[in-house]
Amino acid sequence: MNQRIMKQYEDAIKKHKAGKPVDFDELPSPPGFAPIPVGGSSAPPVAATPASAAGEGTTGGPSPPKQQRPAPGPPTADAKPAPPPKNVRQAPMSRVEKQMALLTRRQTQFKQAALEAKKRGEIEQAKEYLRMSKGFDQLIEATRNGLPVDMNTLPVPPQEKMPQSSSTDFELVSADDCVVAPEGTSGDVALIYTKLEEDLIAQIKMCAETREHFKATGDVTSSNRFEQLILHTKKDLDAVRAAFKRGSTPPRFHYENRSFNIIQCNTDINDTDCEVNILRGINFNVQNPKEVDTFVRVEFPYPADNPPQDRSVVVKDTNNPEYNHKVVFSIDRKSRALARVFKRQAIKFQVFTKGSWFHRDTVLGLVKVPLVELETKCTLHDSFDLMDERKRMVGGKLEVKVRLRNPIVAKQLEKVTEKWLVIDGF
Repeated sequence: MNQRIMKQYEDAIKKHKAGKPVDFDELPSPPGFAPIPVGGSSAPPVAATPASAAGEGTTGGPSPPKQQRPAPGPPTADAKPAPPPKNVRQAPMSRVEKQMALLTRRQTQFKQAALEAKKRGEIEQAKEYLRMSKGFDQLIEATRNGLPVDMNTLPVPPQEKMPQSSSTDFELVSADDCVVAPEGTSGDVALIYTKLEEDLIAQIKMCAETREHFKATGDVTSSNRFEQLILHTKKDLDAVRAAFKRGSTPPRFHYENRSFNIIQCNTDINDTDCEVNILRGINFNVQNPKEVDTFVRVEFPYPADNPPQDRSVVVKDTNNPEYNHKVVFSIDRKSRALARVFKRQAIKFQVFTKGSWFHRDTVLGLVKVPLVELETKCTLHDSFDLMDERKRMVGGKLEVKVRLRNPIVAKQLEKVTEKWLVIDGF
């Protein structure tokens, strides 16, 4: 009988391997096992009948029945708990992945800022934030292609910008808000923390002023670079203040010289203006220094066919007058004649003493200020000796200042070196 059952199972296995249908109902259940489940349904456990003694031996005497094991039931969810999840440590992100994550986060922040500005009714500000978020598309595409991206020039979203009322401003605080050195802190440690805080605040102020200067000149890349410096320095300042409150030892730090290339520009002047300031007279050589009344007349050499003129107010009873007179002359940077005028001509200043009822105004002296220096500089500020018509000094000086938005020929680029505090660690 066992041979027949084994033959049936062998035939069923061959059919199953060949892909043929198998009738599981015709297969007898092995002793001690439940019927084979069909179609994913689990059959209930069935008690197996005792094995026949005739098939197991040749002895004719009755053999004691074997105690059957209960048929194992189908596995349930409670029978075997699921293995706990493996603690797989995430692999560190590569440089490109970190760069991509930062670009995506900045773009999302600008989009959120645009939505918030739109809700507040600031439509122009919302458009600006949206344009800046669109600018990240090219940077993200470049990162995907493996191209380098200058992360120091990224625009900073408003969520990460330092508030306008920063710690660099003066404000009234109560005694409870003051940071007191913890007990046991030596005087030297407190002085070190105070010096670190002062230097970091000075760096933030310098970066903020330079950022606004570049923003006014339209140099967005340099403005973003100094915005990043502000954020990094502000984090160092917060860390130093927190360490001081905890009573920790001062952090490791060092100073280094950092050089910045700054384009000098008078951003408060239009590109088509030349501002002339008559500031003051210095020790005019007159017979009645405490009774003399003076004024200054200025003549600008452009345009050459009709030079414009202007005059200051009359300052009375002093030979050290404070005029503080400002006049703005129009220029055309596209004109070739303008370049020749600034190369060869000068602004003419005439100092007059005011006459009485029966006397005319008298020329005390004149000053000619060459404009050639403004080819490469945007500001000319100096005092000049008074001369007569024969170019002889008559005594006294006149202080003037001439300003352009940008120099006539090339931009004025200056290299500024700052002593920079770097926090190495705590």
